[in-house]
Amino acid sequence: REALKNDFLKQVGEATSKMFMNNKDIKGILVGGTGMLKEEFVKSDSLNYQIKNKILGTVDTAYTGEFGLQEMLERGEDLIKEASIFKEKKILKGFFAELRKLKPLVVYGIDQTIKALEMGAADKILLSEGVEIVEAIINIDKREKKIYSYKDKLDEKIKSMNGKLVKTIPLIDIIDEYAAKFGTSVEILSRDTREGEQFYMLGGIGAILRYELN
Repeated sequence: REALKNDFLKQVGEATSKMFMNNKDIKGILVGGTGMLKEEFVKSDSLNYQIKNKILGTVDTAYTGEFGLQEMLERGEDLIKEASIFKEKKILKGFFAELRKLKPLVVYGIDQTIKALEMGAADKILLSEGVEIVEAIINIDKREKKIYSYKDKLDEKIKSMNGKLVKTIPLIDIIDEYAAKFGTSVEILSRDTREGEQFYMLGGIGAILRYELN
């Protein structure tokens, strides 16, 4: 029986590695089940160490199959949130540490971030959750001009320029286009941590650079 169990764990480990090993989009893995076998599986040598490093924790479930998967997600919500917060803190601590340098490879604010994005210099775009920024096309003296603004301050900005709004595009859509073009990643950050709140107070938008801007 012990040999059969070990063979089973080995098969599951091989299937897990085959499914997850080369998937860079996977941020974390939950392991769930009705008994103690899941703990044995996580501690065993059946899993590749790279997969093990992505395991957020184990979750007890009363069901198997599709119902068990749903139950695992619901019960594992705190583990997922903790992992997300840990990741955010790590990113932002690195951002602020870089910001203190003489020639930092980070920028913040709408204009500098967009400049880095358009130049392909942004390795990672950081956005605070809930911050809405738009690209607006406005008409000034019969000429169209492109501007960027926080959505709730757009009307005031257009009025100060004696312009008339033609159309707006959410900045996140533009970021997605450039991200696909230059391989830039995007991180949406919460305000649940001290670092997250501090970044929000800086304007809620910034970038980690590949190289220094001119």
